[in-house]
Amino acid sequence: MSELVQDKESVVSASSTSFSELNHSPTFLDARTEQDLISGLRKEKEVGRLPTNVASGMEELYWNYKNAVLSSGAARADQTVVSNMSVAFDRMLLGVEHPYTFNPYHKAIREPFDYYKFVHTYIRPLIDFK
Repeated sequence: MSELVQDKESVVSASSTSFSELNHSPTFLDARTEQDLISGLRKEKEVGRLPTNVASGMEELYWNYKNAVLSSGAARADQTVVSNMSVAFDRMLLGVEHPYTFNPYHKAIREPFDYYKFVHTYIRPLIDFK
């Protein structure tokens, strides 16, 4: 599980250029607890950066992801959930603020944020590799 925390740090550091360039909110990347994440959703909704339906969908995703990861029985599952969801919520907020349209054919974008690596980090706790 320590690799997940390291993965979050590398994913976040890889996105730090984008973070400053876009004046992006640190609401989710600074989250350290479940309460930080949920209150961050409410804050972003209240200030108008997240539409109500998007914030509700993000909260539902959080609870579904948490239940799935906790049911895996993995050590430090709570920390894994908060770590992975903080990055996921940050990327979702960025997508709402600055939508990106992928062409049918495109070259992999690995900078300034490595989505490929993030998806592997996000999905890893949901798969039983035994």
